[in-house]
Amino acid sequence: MKILDINSKIYFSSNLILKNKKIKTLRSSEMLIGLCDLIETKTYLAGDGAETYEKTDLYTKKNIIYKTLNLKKNKNTELVTEILNNGFSILDTFFNYGLDTTKTIIKTKKKL
Repeated sequence: MKILDINSKIYFSSNLILKNKKIKTLRSSEMLIGLCDLIETKTYLAGDGAETYEKTDLYTKKNIIYKTLNLKKNKNTELVTEILNNGFSILDTFFNYGLDTTKTIIKTKKKL
C-alpha cells in the first residue's frame, strides 16, 4: 500500500475473526459492526449500493459513522469517470492503467 501512498492500517477480517470467536457467529451488518468495535474505529466505509442491504441504523446505534464511497459521483475527467463507472478496484486500476493513474484516482477520492 505504500507504493500507492496509502498509509492506513490494513486489517484482514479473517484474522480478526480468529481473535474473537463471537464475531464469527454474527452475520452481515452485525459482523461488520463487531469488526469495527474490535479495531476501535468510528467510521465504516461501504461500497456504492451497500446501503440498500446494510442495516445502517445499527451503525448509528453503536456510534459508528456509516459512509459510502459515492464513486459514481466523481466525474472530474473522462478517465476517472471510465474507471469509477466500471467499478474498478484499486488493483484493477493499477494493473490496467499503471501507478501514476491509480495515485491520481486515490488523490481525487481523498478530496471528496
